[in-house]
Amino acid sequence: MIMKYKKYLCFLIGLIIFSTLVFYSAMVFASQSENAEEWFNKAQNENNHEIKVEYYNKAIELDCKYVDAYIYRAIAYYNLKQFRQAIEDYTKAIKLRPKDATIYNRRGYSYYRLGEYQNAINEYDEAIELDSNTALYYINRGRAYFGLKEYKNAINSYTEAIKLDPDNAATYNRRGYAYFLLEDYRKSLSNHNKAIKIDSTSPVYYVNRGNAFYKSGEYMKSITDYSRAIENDPKYAWAYYNRGNAYLMLEEFNKKAFNEYYQAGLLFVEQKNKNQALVCLEKMKELDSSSYLINALKDKINLIK
Repeated sequence: MIMKYKKYLCFLIGLIIFSTLVFYSAMVFASQSENAEEWFNKAQNENNHEIKVEYYNKAIELDCKYVDAYIYRAIAYYNLKQFRQAIEDYTKAIKLRPKDATIYNRRGYSYYRLGEYQNAINEYDEAIELDSNTALYYINRGRAYFGLKEYKNAINSYTEAIKLDPDNAATYNRRGYAYFLLEDYRKSLSNHNKAIKIDSTSPVYYVNRGNAFYKSGEYMKSITDYSRAIENDPKYAWAYYNRGNAYLMLEEFNKKAFNEYYQAGLLFVEQKNKNQALVCLEKMKELDSSSYLINALKDKINLIK
């Protein structure tokens, strides 16, 4: 009887010790999780990306399975242009949350910024496989194909994006530019028309449509579009330069072309784009080598460091 009692007592003591350890471990884990969340929230409220990384490090040290901490640390690395580190963190996040399309999309961003366009495409493919209803993934894949100069594939991706989001002016503009590079100016114009119909404030859309008109030999229409771009952005150097090229094709407007190149040259100097400013200078010399404006622009170009 005594032996049975001793065994029961030992069992009871062991059960109490085990329960205490489990409870203690749970409390420690809960405390660590709370502390990890505190560091995560602290990082979220910080504006300095380097400090953000330090705070996310603390959160991850306390909870190595904190997926959002990996994701947001990756975003901080991305903003610091540390794209390899961002990719490493997105990879860790994917291991913990493999069905989240947004993480593949973000990892694709980092590959894209590194110029690794095929790797970026692979990521966007994964994102699309998990979620085929998000236009952004198709747009990003289109941009990566564009980086590879695979313009037809880029157009296909932009087309899929437009099916999902038909009111996105930027996507029509991107598709229009891809058609432009394929020298299909009719389709390029059609897409830029749609972009401008949706958003008539973007100077880029007018310049791109103007370029398509220019290549189609419709110089007055291109001049109208370059002028609209300048109305929307008086500092848009390329609009002046391209308008100068269009005037140059209409021989009676050589003086206007000269003035456009001068204005473009001044703006390129402001942007510290010395090479393009020199191109403008050469264009001016071809039109009127005796003009005092040539030396005026040359002096400004020489000030660029």
